[in-house]
Amino acid sequence: MPSPHTDSGAYPAHAWLAGVLPVGARRFRVSDRALAETLRDAGAELVETAAEVEIAALSELHGEAPLAIVSINTSAGGALRLVRAGKRLVNSLLVLAESTRARRAIRERGYATTVVIRWDVLQALRLPWLAEGPRSRRRLVERLPQRALVVGATSKHGPTLLEAAAAEASSAADIVIIPRPPLVRGGVLVMVAAEAVLRIAIGPSRQEIDRQVAALQTLHAADVPASVADRVPHMLGRGRSGLADWSLERRLPGATPSRHLSDVLLRECVDFLVDLHSVRGSDPDISCASLAEALVEVCAPEFAPTLRDVGDRLDRDLADLPRGFGHGDFGRGNLLVEGDRLVGVIDWDGAGPGRLPLLGLLHLRLGAEYDPEDDEWGRTIVSRLLPWADAGGDEMARDYCRRVGFEPHPQRLRALALAFWLDLVALHLRLHPFRRDDQRWIARNIDGVVRSLGNGVQV
Repeated sequence: MPSPHTDSGAYPAHAWLAGVLPVGARRFRVSDRALAETLRDAGAELVETAAEVEIAALSELHGEAPLAIVSINTSAGGALRLVRAGKRLVNSLLVLAESTRARRAIRERGYATTVVIRWDVLQALRLPWLAEGPRSRRRLVERLPQRALVVGATSKHGPTLLEAAAAEASSAADIVIIPRPPLVRGGVLVMVAAEAVLRIAIGPSRQEIDRQVAALQTLHAADVPASVADRVPHMLGRGRSGLADWSLERRLPGATPSRHLSDVLLRECVDFLVDLHSVRGSDPDISCASLAEALVEVCAPEFAPTLRDVGDRLDRDLADLPRGFGHGDFGRGNLLVEGDRLVGVIDWDGAGPGRLPLLGLLHLRLGAEYDPEDDEWGRTIVSRLLPWADAGGDEMARDYCRRVGFEPHPQRLRALALAFWLDLVALHLRLHPFRRDDQRWIARNIDGVVRSLGNGVQV
């Protein structure tokens, strides 16, 4: 049975396309194979001559299309945060130098208008032709982008896919949506307007929008408690503009909470998760074996047998637990609060029925307490979560388990902790497909955990 965290085809972070491409463009010359597949899946025509848009490395750019785009990427891996910060600074300077050189070269090829857009995944795509809106304080990481787009145009073109989608969504929902710099979230652009949230995807990334829409429709069609219904967005529209798919949902009130979560807020989160889990569905249960297979696809071959064994054993050990609706990514960044009160939960593309209990609370507590870096989740699970489970958890987790309908003895908590690990890593691989090629991330979040299980850490 399929995992909720895998797609029919992996896709890289190509969300920027919707913010740059003209809505009317259909003919593309593209040098990058993965990008070409994304555009082909969206319905573009890939050509070698008479292209409307050319996307290529500077050395491969023909310079014959009315719109030319050079994409520049770097990486900032590292063992320590200080090392990562140093590499990010170096890479950001390299991006600056390379984008400056590319802009000069594009100008020399006759492009009258050139712009440089520096960006990164999980950051705002600051497009010079869109209104900035209220200025917010940028984190240091946002001042050191690892990617850039150099765009050259021979003449002014029409609205971008983002602008066209905003206009169509405005008309469909009868509200005003002013396009502003969107957040790059995996393969989807997410633009937060005054009254609504617009999501835009090109190619295979539309599946993320499909899952978001399906989850919200399922919840609002079910007999859900008010404590859930009042905190879940309502869909306002779904459509297609040019090569892009979009969805529009009502914007919820509140803001992301600080890292320190008060006891009042945690209790409200527990109440929400218990009520959410009570929602049943007709879809098949998500198996740990299917989640393990998502990890097998990228891990070192010698760890595959252990992973498959873990998945099968967890399915047997947890077979009697009640299944219900789960959010799939119940981290602090997806909560909206007013003071100490939970007023909204967002980003439901990983949600659905047939989920194990407790995983959402484990995600929230572990992330809030230890705030691990992306490549530190595996170590945190081994060093913090598994010992916590062996000690019988804490009162809040035990209360959740009993309210859902089972006794939280240490062996069961340990099995759920490992199920959470499988679920979390599979989620990261889907939301951030570039992780599939990040050997350091794989080694620390998959291989390292499997190695610890094989070295006496009991399943």
